[in-house]
Amino acid sequence: METFSRIPLRLRILLVSLLLLGATLILDYLFFQRIFLALPNEVEWGESPWYNFAHRANELQENADKANNRVLILGSSVALFSVLPETLNSNADGLWQFSFLSHVAMAPTDAYYYLPYILSAKPKQVFYFLNFGDLQWEHTKISGDIVQFDEDSWRVDFALRNPAKVFYPRAFLKDHYSGLSKKTNLTLLSKSLLNVNRIRSFFLHPMEAWIENHLRGGRSFSQYQGSMPVEGVWARGWVGPVASMECDSPSFEKNSIFVPGKNSSIRAILSESKEQDSPIEIDLSFQESGWQRIADNSEFEIKTKEIFERNKQIYLKLVLKTPPYESRSLDFAPYGKSYPIGFRLSQGFCKSNPDYRNQSYIRRNYFEDTRLESMRDSEYDEEYVQRFETDKEARPALGRLNLLNQRKREVNNFTFETNPEIERALHLVQSLEKNGIQTTLILSPDNPLESKLYSEGLWFKGFKAHLQKEVQSTGGDFADWTNAIPRKQLFLDPHHLTYKGAETLSYKLLEFMRSKKEKERINENE
Repeated sequence: METFSRIPLRLRILLVSLLLLGATLILDYLFFQRIFLALPNEVEWGESPWYNFAHRANELQENADKANNRVLILGSSVALFSVLPETLNSNADGLWQFSFLSHVAMAPTDAYYYLPYILSAKPKQVFYFLNFGDLQWEHTKISGDIVQFDEDSWRVDFALRNPAKVFYPRAFLKDHYSGLSKKTNLTLLSKSLLNVNRIRSFFLHPMEAWIENHLRGGRSFSQYQGSMPVEGVWARGWVGPVASMECDSPSFEKNSIFVPGKNSSIRAILSESKEQDSPIEIDLSFQESGWQRIADNSEFEIKTKEIFERNKQIYLKLVLKTPPYESRSLDFAPYGKSYPIGFRLSQGFCKSNPDYRNQSYIRRNYFEDTRLESMRDSEYDEEYVQRFETDKEARPALGRLNLLNQRKREVNNFTFETNPEIERALHLVQSLEKNGIQTTLILSPDNPLESKLYSEGLWFKGFKAHLQKEVQSTGGDFADWTNAIPRKQLFLDPHHLTYKGAETLSYKLLEFMRSKKEKERINENE
């Protein structure tokens, strides 16, 4: 202590400051990166995309040495909706292990800066799904017969996006500091120093999800994860006037039903088999609107337990006795065709122990998808107009889709000129190939209503030729699947596939990989 007291005051202050800074950095790394991201993830699909991506990237890195021939699916939300990892893995015959490394609005620039994340996952192959909409058309302008890219507006915009601030602030600052304002540079610098500064925007999300899943009634959710009704269910748990399902729990203590109006009545039909042999009918009456605990009906609770003791399962059919509601009036599907709605089910309805872990990249087949798949062409076209063109000036959420549609029409006969976004996608492919990772760049499917606007035009042909030439020159593969799904009913919107559409493309990807593997085997034997 005496030795320390002999050190000049200024030097002592400096040493203490350095020790405090070092301790802060160590604690910040241990807690906000290692421990925080190692916790089980119970956040839903589509919720908190930045936490889900950070957790997935960390998970892939931690298990990199355990992966058996890992294949990464890379891309934006288009990639998330293009293939189903569960379908791929269950049909891969053990040859490959598929995982997503994806988040909403992932631009080629984002993918380019995610190279360290990709390499740390140690994949054998990468499939990069690229869509027309990923090319940042917000930063383009038409000048004569040339599409010009406004790199200045792009740079300012990207510096303020969550991907740059959360996942690559240091790299982006290093590459673009000279074109950014002092305030933006300071923001990126502060983000690059401490993990807590990067993750604070989503720090509470996993804890909020855990509390909702385990300590509350499952009434606040975006993705229904209970027993799937035979008649279908909307993603947020809404069902029609009838919902039939198999239950694996004798108790409905944690199960609730949301009734939209007062004085509603629902008939519960309980049986031991799907054929409803010797059914028991119980009427559930609700005077008030809102969430209702069905276990509060003592007869219902007693009868379900009796059936479960005999059969270890219950077949439940809920029938709305009062007039149904319209989906438009309930404001969860205000545009497009209106459907009769009966009530809403709580998140884990009819399941004893729903597993909420690792659901962030698992997709289910909800009524949003199945309703489109059964439509006739004329019905789908009418629905498409209602959903994406009706009142579009007053609907800000459609702004980007309208811009993309406009650009598809405008560039049709323009000469292709590359831009920084396209070149970063190519640079990523080149970097992956240099690191011994087989890489395939795939132009993902577009809705036929959209692809017909540009896929045979001069610009797109030049775009494809440029990509194919550059990708193949690095040793990678290129595939144009823009028109690979010709049935428009397999698209939710201009470029996101329905569940069945993604299933179809999953089998196409497996076929592509097996064909490629067979060619390699033949070449080795020659």
